[in-house]
Amino acid sequence: MSRKNWTRLELLAAFNLYCHTPFGRLHRNNTDIIRLAQSIGRTPSALAMKLVNFAAFDPVQQARGIRGLGNTSRADGEIWREFNDNPETIAIQSQIAIEQFLESPQKSEDSNMREDASDLLPMGPTEVIRSVKVRLVQSFFRDAVLTSYDFRCAVCNLNIIEMLNASHIIPWRQNVERRADPRNGLSLCVLHDRAFDRGLFTLNNQFQVVLSQQLKNLSENHMQTVAFTEMEGQIIKMPQRFSPDPAALLFHREHIFQN
Repeated sequence: MSRKNWTRLELLAAFNLYCHTPFGRLHRNNTDIIRLAQSIGRTPSALAMKLVNFAAFDPVQQARGIRGLGNTSRADGEIWREFNDNPETIAIQSQIAIEQFLESPQKSEDSNMREDASDLLPMGPTEVIRSVKVRLVQSFFRDAVLTSYDFRCAVCNLNIIEMLNASHIIPWRQNVERRADPRNGLSLCVLHDRAFDRGLFTLNNQFQVVLSQQLKNLSENHMQTVAFTEMEGQIIKMPQRFSPDPAALLFHREHIFQN
């Protein structure tokens, strides 16, 4: 029996799930994988293998010597290249694809479903479309960043999900192209998120915590000592994928950090 080729929409949905699934759960028994596999008419094993093969194009995994299962396709690599060139577009398209599949199973067999996920954006006033795009980007970015850091603060290792934010290194308002890029993100607890956003600390090229002079000059108390002083010079918890972009960190040091 001949294999059914993966459609672009299926690949986008699979890529989205790859970005949002911890490496320890890239297997056929994962309920999220089972659910999406049923929706696209694939076996959980086939989808799990596709997710593992995406790792073959992931720079972080390549640096660790992790390879795919030997049957990666040109289309898999093309999704990665498109994501590297334009994270926001692939973030939006992949988020639309997975949401559409999960809402309406077997869409991959629906002849009326377009191959270009961008066409699935709702029609209407410009502000409505813009609002939908913002929601899609924020959802993709948050899930990808928090998953990459194993749902822990990169600075203090706090693992209370309700107190974690996916923080932009280059602020949302200052660079549209980097809004959806998880390499422009850090998983930070609400305290360190606010301090990073206000430039009270930054990261150097070795991913070590650098405190601002303004923060050092403040009258110190126990909370400040534990949350900041003792963290100075420590290397952050590095993510499983999407390592912080050195160029984004340089921007933060030069334009946000209160040195």
